[in-house]
Amino acid sequence: MAALHAFLGDFAKALYFYKQQLAIAVELKHKRIQAEALGNIANVHDGLDNLQEALGLYNQAITIDRELNTPLNLAKHLYHKANCLRKVTRYAEAAEACAEARDIAATIENTIYLNHATILAHKVRFKLQQGNRDGQMDTISSLSHYLSQQTDKQKIARIHYEIACMWRDIGDSEKEMRFHAVKANTMYNILWKKAEKIDYKTRLAVLKKMLG
Repeated sequence: MAALHAFLGDFAKALYFYKQQLAIAVELKHKRIQAEALGNIANVHDGLDNLQEALGLYNQAITIDRELNTPLNLAKHLYHKANCLRKVTRYAEAAEACAEARDIAATIENTIYLNHATILAHKVRFKLQQGNRDGQMDTISSLSHYLSQQTDKQKIARIHYEIACMWRDIGDSEKEMRFHAVKANTMYNILWKKAEKIDYKTRLAVLKKMLG
């Protein structure tokens, strides 16, 4: 139920149900479920831009993940923490958490978080190279190479979107920005018709601004 509300963007209801999940897990002393609930609550706060609150909750979840040695949950929570750190411009810390998430995902052969962390690593690297156009171009080139290896439509749409955002931020090649933005926009409109995910809606709104 909570996941459905989060999927639909109804964060208030999602938060209510996730807090119930946490209370029950604490009462039963079930630490793995506690960590999952903490991570879920953190995700909701992240979605609401309560970023400091989210970071504290991710850290609590990660502490339990390490204690229980649950690598999938650890990779997941480290990835989300890294993305949250990126949003608050703590890029060096974000890079460190993201690298650990990616290493764990690779070790356990979890392609979902390996992909998420790979894309995020490029986004963080791009920010760390701010003011260094050659470095930012290298990052775009690396992400473009990663794009060429993909066959999944969601991954392809996401990478086109991220590359479009990078070209937008560099600000000196509208042609490149529009090329990737059009690709992402076309694919996300198709994906939106199949599943009305809040992430698709958010990215489509950004792409609309890019394309005028």
